[in-house]
Amino acid sequence: MTVIGIDFGTANAMVGYFDGHAARIIPNAWGAELTPTVVNVAPQGEVTVGAVAKARGALAPQATAAGFKPFLGTPKRYVLRGRQYTPIELTALVLKSLRADAIRYLEEPVSEAVLSVPAYFDNRQRGALIEAAKLAGLTVVRLIGEATAAALAVQAQPTEVQRILVMDMGADQFTVSLLQRVEGTTQIMQQAVANHLGGNDFTHALVADFAAGAHLTGIDTIAYQQLFDQVAELKKTAPTAANTLTVGDRDYAYGVTAAHLKDVFAPLLGAMRVPLAQVLHSAGLRLTDIDQVVLAGAAAQLPAVRQEAVKMCHCLPLMSAMPGDRVAIGLATVAGQPQVYRTLREMILAPISAHSFGTQATQETANGEVTDFFVPLVDRGDALPGQAVCSFTIDSGEKITSVPVFLGEQQHTRDNVYLGELAIPSAAAARQITVQFAFDTNLNLAVAIRNDTTEQIATAVFVLDRDDLNDLDRARIRSRVAAFQVPTKEEAENQLILTQLERLSHETTGSVRERFVAERLHFLQLLAKQNLEAINRARDEFADFIRDMQSEYIL
Repeated sequence: MTVIGIDFGTANAMVGYFDGHAARIIPNAWGAELTPTVVNVAPQGEVTVGAVAKARGALAPQATAAGFKPFLGTPKRYVLRGRQYTPIELTALVLKSLRADAIRYLEEPVSEAVLSVPAYFDNRQRGALIEAAKLAGLTVVRLIGEATAAALAVQAQPTEVQRILVMDMGADQFTVSLLQRVEGTTQIMQQAVANHLGGNDFTHALVADFAAGAHLTGIDTIAYQQLFDQVAELKKTAPTAANTLTVGDRDYAYGVTAAHLKDVFAPLLGAMRVPLAQVLHSAGLRLTDIDQVVLAGAAAQLPAVRQEAVKMCHCLPLMSAMPGDRVAIGLATVAGQPQVYRTLREMILAPISAHSFGTQATQETANGEVTDFFVPLVDRGDALPGQAVCSFTIDSGEKITSVPVFLGEQQHTRDNVYLGELAIPSAAAARQITVQFAFDTNLNLAVAIRNDTTEQIATAVFVLDRDDLNDLDRARIRSRVAAFQVPTKEEAENQLILTQLERLSHETTGSVRERFVAERLHFLQLLAKQNLEAINRARDEFADFIRDMQSEYIL
């Protein structure tokens, strides 16, 4: 029975296997290597994952969950169509779909997998990932760090010691790892993590640039997601002055030149040098001491990121046409060789924080005042034990000063996990409070707040290693994951066609919209009649229909 390797990322997942000669990537039902780690719930309660869920997310972001991987092992809950979902359940749903893709492709049962984990994942998160895999029908035979997996995709050199520098850019962070490979032991020597430096951040930068140029303010959630998806595809292509972006029912021209992209991305590209410098300085090495540089992560497909990596390293990093497959290739290599994953020794650095912890503040932005702005005091990737102190200006008119505590990586506290709050009386002359966070290796977060005028102090300790799921919760999750039926390739194509037609009907007006509405109604009628021959013909003709509409109406 084949053991598969799964690189489960924040934005996308990829599956691989070893065919006896080399590691191969398993395509999903669409023939694509990447599967979006997204879950959507339709109004009727139907659950979809992957590409269909991502497409539906543009129409109903409030019924769509994405980016839930970092919240594994936390009390985070997602409410979709009035029903609560945990990160474990959402992960299990996607893993079940990935397993179905592997079974379909390999034409044999699949029940074992090697999974990747970020270096910052603590034991709670690792345990939650294993539990999610079990719910999906998979036994995890080994968890391997993403940097180690990327290094394993590199052929070992005939030297006693091999130093490998892995630069991995995912959806929301950039990690630079220095690994040393010695006789079967792969050790992470140094590692630095830059949060909010990933593919999504490059997309957000382009969206902000476009919105500023088009004088758009107060963009609602649905319109922003619509823009985000369009720009995410735009940033991967060669710069051109002939781009059209749709916001609601209006089209905007957005010309992008190479020089303009360089300016927009400059702060992010410059930030890539910081973790690299940290790693080399901590290791006491120079770039000339490195044997191999590996560029990994789906976001590394961005041309600007590749070019910056070459400049930073003064060399051509090892990267494929799809840098996102480096981790999956390494996992597949290990998965197909039991003697490797059973004997592989992976030495990890000292403990680091698995999450960012902070409080809430008010901040002025271009779109007005943001009252739930997340201010991290402990950053994901910080060494443990550690502490941080920050001062805040307070509203002297309040009788009580409250300081809420949150866990997460999102800009708005509403998207993070609320842990609790501390409160102290305010004084008429009070203007400032000092907040201190201290996090230890036992996952205890100690928070203290001090009124700098009255010198009053309040303290609290948040214990984060407790399991927040009871037996009833787990039974409910098991039942729902078991009831989830992964659609066949044909069923998934039908879902995607209907979703695309619905989205296009929302984004257009007049006769164009009527054409899309009519086409969707026609397809629904074919499905209701279960006329397989007509359905297959309609699926085949769908791409031609879209091309005709584009050429006729310049969508």
